[in-house]
Amino acid sequence: LIHQIVHDYGHPGLTNDFLVATSDPLAVRYNDRSPLENHHSAAAFSSMRRTGLDFLAPLTTEQRSSFRKQVIEMVLATDMKQHFSLLSHFSTVHRLASFNKNSSFGGGVGYGQAGASAMHAEARTSLDVAVVSTSTPSMRDLAPKPLDETERVLSLQMVIKAADLGHLGEGLDVHKR
Repeated sequence: LIHQIVHDYGHPGLTNDFLVATSDPLAVRYNDRSPLENHHSAAAFSSMRRTGLDFLAPLTTEQRSSFRKQVIEMVLATDMKQHFSLLSHFSTVHRLASFNKNSSFGGGVGYGQAGASAMHAEARTSLDVAVVSTSTPSMRDLAPKPLDETERVLSLQMVIKAADLGHLGEGLDVHKR
């Protein structure tokens, strides 16, 4: 939830391009690189340092640092200047995962053990599936699993991008609220 709150925190209602073109103080502060997204993260974490707002206080220093890094990475991913680069990276990771999944090398990158089971399940005939349906893995088990922190963050970045862009499908009344 915090990622969604932070991603537009303190938004001035202008675009990054406008801020850069007009040498707005936010653009100057962040060297013309994602001034809004950098501002959202910095302002939100600054606010959280105020008395009574530091909900991260119970976390260890390491947990706080990890959480802050994750939030910043996700918020920066909402900059539309990064859109095609991020999509390309995501597509490449999943194409490689799909290639490895279907190769002779085994279970496949990003698919975990359940992915290997799913490959074998796909090869069954419809009669076989009907007979073994009680032992078929759930959809959650079949979902690709990130292999490392980089893949996990990339997946989370794609989720927040989808949520950020999803509002475009809503009516004007939603935007007014």
